[in-house]
Amino acid sequence: MKILLSVSVLLFLLSCGGSQKAQEPSKSSLPAELEDLSNEDFKPKRQVRYNAKADYHIIDDLVQDALKDESLAKIDHGDIKKIDKKISGISGLCYLGHSKEGLQKLDTIYPKYKSNPSYWNQMGSCYLELGKIRKAKIFYNKALSLNNKYTPAINNLGVVYLREGKPEKSLAAFKQVVKLRRNSKTAKYNMSSLFLKFGLFNKAEKLLNEVYKSGGKDKDVMLALAYSQLYRGNGQAAIRYLSKIPSEILRTKDFSLALFYAYKITKNKKSTKISDFLEGQDLSKKQRIAFNRMRQL
Repeated sequence: MKILLSVSVLLFLLSCGGSQKAQEPSKSSLPAELEDLSNEDFKPKRQVRYNAKADYHIIDDLVQDALKDESLAKIDHGDIKKIDKKISGISGLCYLGHSKEGLQKLDTIYPKYKSNPSYWNQMGSCYLELGKIRKAKIFYNKALSLNNKYTPAINNLGVVYLREGKPEKSLAAFKQVVKLRRNSKTAKYNMSSLFLKFGLFNKAEKLLNEVYKSGGKDKDVMLALAYSQLYRGNGQAAIRYLSKIPSEILRTKDFSLALFYAYKITKNKKSTKISDFLEGQDLSKKQRIAFNRMRQL
C-alpha cells in the first residue's frame, strides 16, 4: 500500500512539473493524505546492512540453557523484552503472542531493512507464530534470496518442513545449517529430535552431547538425552540426566512424564507419588494416552 502511494505521488508531481507555466497547487487543494508530505519523504532511506553479531542473542549472564543464545523461543518471557532490544524489539513481540503488533512494526522499518535478510527472517517467524506456514516459508525464502548462506532462515525452513510432514527436507535443511555453521546448537538439537523420532539413537546422542558440552545445561537437551535412554530401556541412565534438571522444572508435565516412565521401568516406588501428581494435571490428549500406557507397565 505504501509503495503504491509513493508511485502515484511521483506521477502526480511529474505531471505538475511538466510545464513552467503550471500553477503550483495550494496545500488546501491537495488530497488530505498528501498534505503532510515533504521532500524528506522522497529521499532514499539509509539501508541497515546485515550484522551477524547482532543476529544472535548473546546475553552473557542471562544464558543458562545451551540453546538460549540462539533462539528467543528458549527465553523466559520475562527476559525477552530486555534481550530483544539488542536487535529490533520486534521478534520478542511475536514470541510473546503479539504477532500482529510485531508485523505492524516490521512494516514501519521496511525502507531501512528491506535489503537485510534478518528482517525477512523475523517477518517469517511472526507469521509462523500465527500459524501461517505458507507465508512464513515465503519470507524465509526471501531472506535466502538476499543471502543464500543465512543460516537462521535455513533452520527455520527446516522447522516449517517438519510441520508440513516432510522430514527428509527438514533434515536436509538442518544439515545444511551445521555445514555452514558448525557450532549451530539449535540446528543440531533439531536434527537430534528427528533422529530420535526414527530410532537413530547413536546419531541423536552424538549431537545432543555436542550441544550439552557447549556450555549451558539445557533442560530440553537433558530431556532428549533422557528419552534416548528410555527408548533403549535404560531407566537408570535416564534418571541420571533428569536428576540434573531443577526440581521446579521436573514438576512440569513433560518432565514429570519422563521421570514417571523412568521410575516405572526401574520398579522404583517413587512412581506412585508422580502418578498421583500427574493424575491431577490437565494433560493433553497425547499426554493422557502416554500416561495411561505408562501406568500399565
